[in-house]
This record gives sequence, structure tokens and C-alpha cells, in this order.
Amino acid sequence: MSNDSFNDLVKAYYSTIYRIIKPRIELKPGRICPQLDLFLEENGIDKWAVITAFNPNSRHQNDKLNDHATRRLKKRLDEAGKRYRDLVAEADPDSPWPPEYGFFAEVSTLQEAVELSGDFDQKAIVYGERGVLPSIVWIASLGH
Repeated sequence: MSNDSFNDLVKAYYSTIYRIIKPRIELKPGRICPQLDLFLEENGIDKWAVITAFNPNSRHQNDKLNDHATRRLKKRLDEAGKRYRDLVAEADPDSPWPPEYGFFAEVSTLQEAVELSGDFDQKAIVYGERGVLPSIVWIASLGH
């Protein structure tokens, strides 16, 4: 990937709004979100990740492939006994990226989230811990 392509990808991730469907919470990497903090506290969640199976390797896929991958990811979360909420990631309106559906999931460790996302060929995740600003974590930089 060229530096320009990578820079465009970084910009896309940081300009995306990640919306938990229920309860409706909007979060962005690097930004404080009081509603998220309250939700985490009320539900005893310490570590979490935004995980999607859409568009593996940042390559556009058709709806059928993306929907199938999302069902597989949901099954993995269910099998692992993870608590999660449906989520939609909505890119900047000027972006060529359509909305991506995925999950706001409780995780035990950052490594667990990275491995799960890597299994679906994702380039990055949004990761957070209670009391810490959410951040983008690049999967390839962690050796997956």
C-alpha cells in the first residue's frame, strides 16, 4: 500500500462516526464520549472493540459477501459468549466508503480483539478501555 493510500485509510477511519444502535451512542476515535462512559460503567465493561467483517483488506465487497461475513462474525461472538451491540460505521459523507455494519463488543484483551478482527482480514479496529480515549489500532502493526 502506498503512503498516500495508507494516509487516506487513516483519514477514513478517524473521520468515521461509529454508532451503537441501541442504546444510541456515537463515538469517534480520540474523542471523549460521556454517553459511552456511562454505558460502560452501567454494564461493567472495561475493554471493548468495534469489530466489523465488511470489506476485508479494505477492498469493497458486494452486500451479499459483507452480510455473510457479518453473520459469521456474529456467530463467533456468540460462540465466545461475548456481550455485544449492533453498530454501524458511517464514513464522512464525501468518502467513497458506504456504511459498514458490525459490532461494539466487550473483549478481554486488545490481543483478543486484534485476533478476531484479523481473522476477518480487517486492517484496523477501534479499541477502548473504560476511562481511556478510543483509538484506532492497526492490525498489521501487531503482527496478525
